[in-house]
Amino acid sequence: MNIRWEQLQVGDICKVVNNQFFPADLVLISSSEPQGISFIETSNLDGETNLKIRQAQVDCARLDTVPALAHFRATLQCEPPNRHLYEFNGLLKDANAKTIPLGLDQMLLRGAMLRNTTWIHGIVVYTGHETKLMKNSTKAPLKRSSIDRQTNTHILMLFLILLALSLLSAAFNELWMHNHSDWYIGLDDAQNAHFGFNFLTFLILYNNLIPISLQVTAEIVRFFQAKFIAMDSEMYHEATDTPAMARTSNLNEELGMVKYIFSDKTGTLTCNVMEFHKCSIAEAKFIAMDSEMYHEATDTPAMARTSNLNEELGMVKYIFSDKTGTLTCNVMEFHKCSIAEVIYNRPGPNERLEDTLLYQNLQRNHPTAPIIREFLTMLAICHTVIPERIDGKINYHAASPDERALVLGAAMFGYVFDTRTPQTVTIDAAGVREEYTVLNVIDFTSARKRMSVIVRTPTGGIKLYCKGADSVVYPRLARGPAAPHAPATLAHLEHFAAEGLRTLVFAQADLPHHVYEGADSVVYPRLARGPAAPHAPATLAHLEHFAAEGLRTLVFAQADLPHHVYEEWSNTYHKASIAIQDREQKIEEAAMLIENNLTLLGATAIEDKLQDGVPETIAALLKANIHVWVLTGDKQETAINIAHSARLIHASMPLIILNEDSLDVSHLHVAMLDNLPRTIGTRESISRHAVDFGDNLRKQNEVALIIDGKTLKYAMGCDLKKDFLDLCISCKVVVCCRVSPIQKAEVVEMVSSATGAVTLAIGDGANDVAMIQRASVGVGISGVEGLQAVCASDYSIAQFRFLLRLLLVHGAWNYSRISKLILYSFYKNICLYVIELWFAIYSAWSGQILFERWTIGFYNVIFTALPPFAIGLFDKLCSPEIMLRHPVLYIPSQQGLLFNVRVFWVWAVNSLLHSVLLFWLPMLLASHHVMWPSGKDGGYLVLGNFVYTYVVLTVCLKAGLSTHSWTWVTHLAIWGSVALWFLFILLYSNIYPMVMIGGVMRGMDRMVFSSLVFWLGLVLIPIATLIPDLLVTVIHNSAFKTMTEAVRESEIKQRDPSALLSHPRHSLTETARLLQNVRSVFSRRSGTRATMELELSHGFAFSQEEGGSVSQADVIRAYDTSQPRAPHS
Repeated sequence: MNIRWEQLQVGDICKVVNNQFFPADLVLISSSEPQGISFIETSNLDGETNLKIRQAQVDCARLDTVPALAHFRATLQCEPPNRHLYEFNGLLKDANAKTIPLGLDQMLLRGAMLRNTTWIHGIVVYTGHETKLMKNSTKAPLKRSSIDRQTNTHILMLFLILLALSLLSAAFNELWMHNHSDWYIGLDDAQNAHFGFNFLTFLILYNNLIPISLQVTAEIVRFFQAKFIAMDSEMYHEATDTPAMARTSNLNEELGMVKYIFSDKTGTLTCNVMEFHKCSIAEAKFIAMDSEMYHEATDTPAMARTSNLNEELGMVKYIFSDKTGTLTCNVMEFHKCSIAEVIYNRPGPNERLEDTLLYQNLQRNHPTAPIIREFLTMLAICHTVIPERIDGKINYHAASPDERALVLGAAMFGYVFDTRTPQTVTIDAAGVREEYTVLNVIDFTSARKRMSVIVRTPTGGIKLYCKGADSVVYPRLARGPAAPHAPATLAHLEHFAAEGLRTLVFAQADLPHHVYEGADSVVYPRLARGPAAPHAPATLAHLEHFAAEGLRTLVFAQADLPHHVYEEWSNTYHKASIAIQDREQKIEEAAMLIENNLTLLGATAIEDKLQDGVPETIAALLKANIHVWVLTGDKQETAINIAHSARLIHASMPLIILNEDSLDVSHLHVAMLDNLPRTIGTRESISRHAVDFGDNLRKQNEVALIIDGKTLKYAMGCDLKKDFLDLCISCKVVVCCRVSPIQKAEVVEMVSSATGAVTLAIGDGANDVAMIQRASVGVGISGVEGLQAVCASDYSIAQFRFLLRLLLVHGAWNYSRISKLILYSFYKNICLYVIELWFAIYSAWSGQILFERWTIGFYNVIFTALPPFAIGLFDKLCSPEIMLRHPVLYIPSQQGLLFNVRVFWVWAVNSLLHSVLLFWLPMLLASHHVMWPSGKDGGYLVLGNFVYTYVVLTVCLKAGLSTHSWTWVTHLAIWGSVALWFLFILLYSNIYPMVMIGGVMRGMDRMVFSSLVFWLGLVLIPIATLIPDLLVTVIHNSAFKTMTEAVRESEIKQRDPSALLSHPRHSLTETARLLQNVRSVFSRRSGTRATMELELSHGFAFSQEEGGSVSQADVIRAYDTSQPRAPHS
């Protein structure tokens, strides 16, 4: 039966089917696959794109039916709930008292998804908040924008001023009463009022100095700003019917102040889809066919979860991004390959296979045709992919998305992987069915950077096929004519890497035919030298070209193995595989014996598909002075590859790579290294690099910092944290790989607390929730990894590219709008209510009010309520097209230039001066007793209504002066507010005694409107009050014009503002400083560093689980796809 997740209890046995998330932490006991194997995807937990293999213990794997489970009795013991994703220890004791050990290989974590497995049965061990996923989550904080925090400080200061004014006024009242105690004045009753009573009187009189209505106005404005974000059609993703949405409106202005962006990779930058893109064969490049991608619509609207941070969007300085699903689409595609010095691209969507260069070279028996056939054969058989035939169509299941992309790439060119049995693989080679016997599989590891398969061919020969990094394959190429295309293939690899593609090098050896796959830095050293590798230089050039495109590269090579050589090596390998001590080292030594004298076949380029517009978005964010950090749980090579393809790192940018295994290296360990390259600890590594920066430490340099999770653990220690932070902010780009969710949050917290900058974290998976909650602004992407990130976020969007409009347009606008709204609200309150202070001076500190009580109450509610809404909702700095075209316009809001202490007190002083003019000028007019031709004089309320009218008109006109863009709403708000006051005084002066309120206002309209002095003052006094503001504005716009004002002026005059913004960001001196600094920082490089940089320049990246109890060879031997699967009830 189906039950809800919340109903699960520890000890329950539950069944999970393919493509479903695990509802709790489970221990695997059986599955639909042979030997209890299951495949899981953990990109939601750690960002890794490859599938991981889990296997039930042999004694449990038989429990694959309901009756068997019903009769199963056992006790499970395990460690207490903890947050360690990669650790688990437990015991299972059955009814026969047999103890079965349990480890991570049997652990299915909540948040992971079952893949390529029909079903599994698992025992629930942790549920709810005790699961490892929830243990890595943090409590959702209450977020407030930095403008809110500043406003609260200003309100506190005004409150202190209010107390001071009340105390002074009460003291002056006492003083006046003491000096005017004559009996005939008749103040005996007033003298009974003590100091405390007078203090409270003035406190009530001045209390409106603090704009209580500000919070209400700001919340309403932020609410509608959030709605505007959701209604923006430019951030609507049609493919998934997903608009952007503000899940909060508290942070709207914070979007305009972002300084750092922390981004996930998988699913955020990438699509999480691997596609075969290109190949290089015999110095020729070939392009692969576009593969069909299914994008499941999430039907999830983006949203603002709070309205408090709208203006913060305009102040972001740091963006912390996940990779998988955030920058990428989490899709791997075969992109291109290099074979015999030729690059072959995949056919276009409307191009037939018969029209491709690769197919034509095969059909015309081109001199490279044998190499092409061997290359495609290797693609089809050198892997761990499992085929499954459904309704006559083959569906490929793979733990590695790269391998699946390669198999699909081979199928595009007519070499289809058809069947796998424990001993053989069968392919359809251009219509010819061929069966290969798998003799040995040498696993891929991050240390080996290559994978090899030894097979017996249909003709009886033995081949070794090897694929891997060019830095490993090339030195293993055979001497003589076996590697003619190595140079060209290497060039192709560099080209592929430049395109941001993931590369693999393929080679074969003429011993027992063995196919080898791995990084080009690993494969190339194993290729033959001289005439045996004629294509090596050209292929190497292809690798560089592929890497330049951001593609992931692999080099392919082969070797034909004589039978006696293979038999001798097989015995050696078997002894190594059963060794009790140093097994892994002995297996590697045995592998090195056979992985030599390889013949270069070519190289492939796989595209880890970026989401649309990611490179352009990141380029614009960098121009906006926003630092973009990538925090991912994926492998280092993959993360760097994506950073290249996203144009976050460019080819000429030096890299600081921190991969240390300890905090410090002990003297004993150093002594044991002997002549080996010296290993240094994290402390020494950080100190060295910090010293290398010299005076440029804590200044931005054209350098990228790469650090893995293990090193980060030491770097974030208390004694190293400051030095590490200094190193980070000295680099333009920071990439943290292999990091846990908690580490992501800790990095965000470190930057936020140390720099005080507005930070933004963006991701799409549950592993991003902690950093999204910890950042000033959290943005979730409604991707394929579930909705955990979206639900924890403040704003949600469908694609990473929409972040640009969210920040540069809505963020900058909202920051400007909220800043003006707050400043204007303080201005209009000070402007009116300080007049009560001036009137107190005139009225002998009596505490008498100048204005009628209802007019005081309606001031913020009616008569000046509309202008703040017009400013807060419809004012625009520049058009959205200009804001997006010129990201530097974001910098003023990011630096908080529109709202700070100086700006606030300038407005406060300005409003104070206006209040002086608006009270004492009418007093000056009234002092001559010529208000009416009859010579009559009005009371204090007449003067109060004169002053009140001038104040309303002045503050409304001030709103117009502060508005950048006038719309019909602006006109309605300003002139409508003035009209409302006149309408009110007409009505309110004539409702008594029909309505028993406002008796003191009876006939006030006739008294006020009949005075020529009133109308003269209505024209002259507001103008006189605002003339200084006009002069300051004119002088500022003429002599001290800001960049934004200049661009806005050009836009009004319909001129192109590009010329105003074309000045270089750095002077020649600054550029020379950066270059000199780069040279000094990277003057010392070890051999290991050189090898790593070679791999990066050639784009090597390969996703494959390693270290588990189920090896790649075990997976191959476990499946027999020639037999139908047994049905499951």
